[in-house]
Amino acid sequence: MMWFLLLLYIAHIEPVDLQGTNRLVLRKGGNPCEGYPEIHHNNEWGYVGDTYWDKSTGEVVCSSTQCGKLVSTNDVLTHESKTFWIDEINCTGISGPLWQCKHPGFGATVYQQDKTKWIKCSDNIEIRLEGYKCAGAVKYTGTKDGYFCGDTWGKDEADVLCESLKCGTSKEIPTRYWKIPAKFKESKKMVVNCSGITGLDNLWQCAQKENEKCSKPAVVICEAHEHLRIKGNQSNVCQGELQILKNGIWTKHTPRKITEDVWCDQMSCGGHINYKADSGELKCSDKISVTLMSNSTKCYGEVHINKNGSYYPVCATDWSKKDADVVCEELQCGKVISTEKRQRRDNKPTKGIMDNVECSGNESSLWHCKAKRDNIQCSANAFVVCAGSIDVRLEDSPGKCAGRVEIEYGGQWYRVTDDGWTSSNSDSVCQHLDCGAHRSTSAEKQSQNLDKFLGKAVQCPSSNSKISDCIGETSARPDKAVTVTCEEHKMVFLDKQCNGKVGIEKGENTFWLSGHNETWTEKAAAAVCRQMHCGEYASHYFNPRDKRTEEVWHKSYNCSSNATSLFECDEEANIQNDMIATVKCNGNITVNLTKACWGNVNICVGEKCGGVCSDTWTTEKSQMLCENLNCGSKVLDGLNPPTKYNEVTVKSVHTAKKILNLNQSNLVMYDKKDSTCKPAYVVCSGSVKARIITTISKCSGNLELEYEGEWLPVCMAALNDSQTQNILCKQQQCGKSIKVLDLGLKEAGARAIQQINCHGKKSLKECEITARETSCKLGGLKCSSWRKMEVKFNTSCSGYVYVYSEGKKSAVSFEGWNVTEGQTLCRDLQCGNFISGQGKNTTETFWNRTLSCGLKNPKNIWDCEKERKKEKEQQQQLYIECKGEPSVSLSHGCSGEVKIDNVSVCSDTAWKMEYSHLVCKELKCSNAYSFDIKQITGTGKDMEYQHVTCEDYHGKLGQCSRFKKKCSGGLVMVSCVNSIKFSFSDKPCGGVIEVETPKRQEKVCLMEVPNNLKNKLCQSKNCGDHNSTFKLPPSKEETLNLMLKCNKDYNSLHHCVKHSNSKCSPAEIYCTKYEPIAAPAEKKQISVVSIILGVGLTLIVVILIVVFVRVCIVRRAKRPMYAASRTFEREEVEFESGDYEDVTGKANEMEALSQGKFGPNSDIIVESDGRSNTSLPYDDIDEAVEAQTSPAATAAASGDTFFHEAAVDQSTDGVTYEVDDPQESYDDIEASPEISQIKAEVHSSPQTTPESAGVAPSGLRDEDYLVPGQDG
Repeated sequence: MMWFLLLLYIAHIEPVDLQGTNRLVLRKGGNPCEGYPEIHHNNEWGYVGDTYWDKSTGEVVCSSTQCGKLVSTNDVLTHESKTFWIDEINCTGISGPLWQCKHPGFGATVYQQDKTKWIKCSDNIEIRLEGYKCAGAVKYTGTKDGYFCGDTWGKDEADVLCESLKCGTSKEIPTRYWKIPAKFKESKKMVVNCSGITGLDNLWQCAQKENEKCSKPAVVICEAHEHLRIKGNQSNVCQGELQILKNGIWTKHTPRKITEDVWCDQMSCGGHINYKADSGELKCSDKISVTLMSNSTKCYGEVHINKNGSYYPVCATDWSKKDADVVCEELQCGKVISTEKRQRRDNKPTKGIMDNVECSGNESSLWHCKAKRDNIQCSANAFVVCAGSIDVRLEDSPGKCAGRVEIEYGGQWYRVTDDGWTSSNSDSVCQHLDCGAHRSTSAEKQSQNLDKFLGKAVQCPSSNSKISDCIGETSARPDKAVTVTCEEHKMVFLDKQCNGKVGIEKGENTFWLSGHNETWTEKAAAAVCRQMHCGEYASHYFNPRDKRTEEVWHKSYNCSSNATSLFECDEEANIQNDMIATVKCNGNITVNLTKACWGNVNICVGEKCGGVCSDTWTTEKSQMLCENLNCGSKVLDGLNPPTKYNEVTVKSVHTAKKILNLNQSNLVMYDKKDSTCKPAYVVCSGSVKARIITTISKCSGNLELEYEGEWLPVCMAALNDSQTQNILCKQQQCGKSIKVLDLGLKEAGARAIQQINCHGKKSLKECEITARETSCKLGGLKCSSWRKMEVKFNTSCSGYVYVYSEGKKSAVSFEGWNVTEGQTLCRDLQCGNFISGQGKNTTETFWNRTLSCGLKNPKNIWDCEKERKKEKEQQQQLYIECKGEPSVSLSHGCSGEVKIDNVSVCSDTAWKMEYSHLVCKELKCSNAYSFDIKQITGTGKDMEYQHVTCEDYHGKLGQCSRFKKKCSGGLVMVSCVNSIKFSFSDKPCGGVIEVETPKRQEKVCLMEVPNNLKNKLCQSKNCGDHNSTFKLPPSKEETLNLMLKCNKDYNSLHHCVKHSNSKCSPAEIYCTKYEPIAAPAEKKQISVVSIILGVGLTLIVVILIVVFVRVCIVRRAKRPMYAASRTFEREEVEFESGDYEDVTGKANEMEALSQGKFGPNSDIIVESDGRSNTSLPYDDIDEAVEAQTSPAATAAASGDTFFHEAAVDQSTDGVTYEVDDPQESYDDIEASPEISQIKAEVHSSPQTTPESAGVAPSGLRDEDYLVPGQDG
């Protein structure tokens, strides 16, 4: 049986390794034997945690990856979001795979740090293809050389190889194409197996073992073989960025090792001159360009190739539109309008450079298409017209927005027939010329000209089409040339402040004042300046009128020298309409707000400034003012207008409908000071500024808005709209929003931003914003350009300095670092005073900025952020030490109240389970399995507590953002896995499982637990294994807070404990050494009637027993007794009862009795004696004989005759007998240690037994009576 169980166990665990479901690799190193370890488990790649990591763990990693011995181990950041499969590993004494080391199980622990170990092993492996670029036999070199075995080689392995060499996926696995390399037989052969595993980046990650019996090497042709191109400029297609085709998309190709001559020759570009690996730019010896030979633009003509300064035509054999598409795209000329084959005029073939061209459509140049290139003779040349050569114009009209339509096609201008012409065509022409929409076809006769008509139909699909999109393939019938007149609308009042044309608005129409020497005079111009409060007249003049668009006012004015308004002047009929009246005044009017974009309205007329009466002010004027000042388009509520303000000087402001600026308005001024009118107060949306409070983080944190000069916090509800979030981040130059932060409740009594509505807007100054005194949950923002300074690999306040920025982790350079930067960083980290800073070597990528504070006193470390001057070849990473390491603790070791620096942590900032894991890990208590919130009572409500917010990558609670304030929620209580203690309700080996928590013993729900963990629990209690066959009926369901849930990957039952709130029957486990406890008899409820009946029956039975006993006593009183027979019977009883007493002692005792030797306190026990002797055990009979005597015995000893009336068993010779109860049973003597006995005392007497004593007393049967001296 044990062998069978062992085989089952092996069958259960061995397939994990044999089937390759688990795979350990090293990633991101210079070779596959260096990097950070990853494990493939359950079809998913995950990291390896470094809690409790030691040298033995690294040694197992190297041996498991076929990489030799361990050389070094370092800490490194993780750069991808992946599961940490295993952690808390102990590999002491293990030589097998890493997962055979002791650990809680796959996925059993929570590892929240963004770091792991970087392993360097002794082997250094490089894999290459022996043959061509991206094709050949697969070979490995380095510390050990050899080939990969082709016996088990398949597409999975070939794909991994090709992708690792940046050659795409495998295209073909040849079986006959290549010969076996000469050195293959004597070389080592490595067997690989990549089957069923995705995400591999190096073939060595599939290495299993060496096999000298391998018959052939692995060979492959990758997709990237012969799929290269140079993406250059038009001047030379043989110089530029080297690209590779992957999945139909051309991408930049920058391999480490190159074969430039092969590439250049492959692309018909001669040999190579230069290759820059950093930029991927390749320059070949030939200089090639594609051109369209024409008389004007580059976007039409015969296709030619310029090779090293000489032009050669491209022959038109098999020429197609797809080939022409490549040409137009290469020359950036838009799409193909038409292509054709043009015969040579002399019909003589000429030397060409390409023929039988076949383009796939994704080439960067015609030169890279497949084609015949040797000994080419052309009889017809390829001709192409691209969209970039198409243009349109309106001719023979006074302006560009009306006239005859002409289209340039193939380098020539053509008239367009009006046959089939549509309004969409007219609109497209006008919009192409920036003339608005078309008004109508012109009624004016236009010159038809003698130019040719365009032979193609023009049909625009919509009113805003490009002209090149309107030219179709079908031909058009020449008829009459089409003409078009476009709309042009112009709107002017005083086109400049206190300067410009004089406009007159009437109703919805705008007119312009006509001007000439007779009607537009200096006096009239001076009247306009005074009317507009623009000071004194400076000059007046006239502008010519555009007859198409300008309509003049039908009157003119004759003004006096002191007129203050044009309308005060005499009116006259306007005769001449060719010129527009224009004026220039010396004065100046400005309208603004006292605080730039918020405050009192301030109007300055010349040098005198003042407010405007709020009674006459309107919201429309506020909106126009905000727009004029570039302060946004929204007017916000003014909640805090100033109590002190300047003098109100303007009574009212009147605006014409067509003016665009308030400084063009008519003003009604106060004649005298008016103290009764309060000034108009305006808050523009552009006055609101946002900031994200910057400490150790930038672009992530508390959000505040400046409203009326005061920085206010923002309610979380105001950040519900993603567009609002993005606008706020953008204003901070922080990119887009990626997360809203929960900052807890706002303190009562203070103002906050309650609403921000930016729906459909592009900037904050266009948004509607509301501020109120309100109670709300405060919010912050985390933007895409966020960055945070972090200290890694030691403590929260000492270690290597990194910047987390836009999803990247970059090392901070030691360059320019001094005490000021150190003090600032330690302060922002909340780590006390600066101790030291130094530079250390690293392989990490460096941040593209640096920190240098100079002489200034920075508010935070980000004030010192600067661009790095120049990338240095060798840099060192900053390593800093600060003094104030935060102390994290739990009040009961691995459970209890969370404290930082002995200050309890509040739950207001939405404490998460992830934070609980950080606490437990930091205290070496493994995972957290639950947390709770403890209510604050009494004076504790007035105290300040720690408020904590952590990021996903934080590995210690001390690295999280924290601040102190009062707590409105509760205090955080955490329970860690290492605090768990299991026990059974039916101790010690079975029953309901109970978990000891800080509050109480708790039952758990049993959701899913593998049998091997149940065995471990029983074994830990010295109770054998789990007994799966023993089951009891399930208990009643209860609502429980904990559950046991884990899978076969778990190695620790403690890690199966999870928080829950489920209704279930409490979990029970019974071990093989469990002994069931007899259940007590169930007490039944007895009714009153049953009790009465029971008592009555009992009384009846007692009465019958008493009557029966009385009858027996009377009978026995008549029976003569003999001592000898009774003694024998007593001895029988003693033997049957198991009491073996000293016979000699008894004889002596009887002798003493016969001589009357009694103690002074002896009694004789008779039947009438009220004391019961049934409680005496047989072992104590001797003591009972000595202790218990009756008065009758005492009297007999003295010679007196003393008989109790009930002493019927005593004969006349003074002998007392032990009488046997004939109904007594001895079957259960052993079960009952006590027997009722009657003792006999024998006394000496001179009397002899009378003969009459031998006669049976009347009433007794013969068999009941024994005659002395006779056998019974």
